[in-house]
Amino acid sequence: VISRAWLLGRDGVGQVEDVATSVPHRGKGLARAVVSAAARASREANDELTFVIADSGETTPELYRKTGFEPIGFKWRFVKRL
Repeated sequence: VISRAWLLGRDGVGQVEDVATSVPHRGKGLARAVVSAAARASREANDELTFVIADSGETTPELYRKTGFEPIGFKWRFVKRL
């Protein structure tokens, strides 16, 4: 497997998850292709909503924008070191 994305679905909602491309094959548009394929599969399954969760500090948010996803919110994580 060179590149993959999982599509989870339930009750009309699809989630694109766990997108990965092996290091020697990055930068060739493969992640964009598998994300687009997962989004198409979600649409073909008649999902009313398809979403993906991405960390804003990574390069992935731009990948999802390029494949048609729009940001709708932010999730914050807090940690307290003891």
